[in-house]
Amino acid sequence: MYQVSRESTSTLVSLRGCRYHVRHWGNPAGTATPLVLAHGWMDVAASYQFMVDALSEAFVQQRPIIAFDWRGYRSEERRVGK
Repeated sequence: MYQVSRESTSTLVSLRGCRYHVRHWGNPAGTATPLVLAHGWMDVAASYQFMVDALSEAFVQQRPIIAFDWRGYRSEERRVGK
């Protein structure tokens, strides 16, 4: 079984009446531009775990890494209040 090297955190973010599942790695207070990852069809944000684990420690410490799930995938919810 795969052993994760860098743990992620998950949050739900509200945007235009919908809640999206977002996975975060790296340094949230990093000064470099965030690396934003968008998966393709039939995939989820957690799929990037292998890639994030392969990045250098210096890269991960300099910037936040963010991967989101498109609507209809994983932990996102339908319109808030509906």
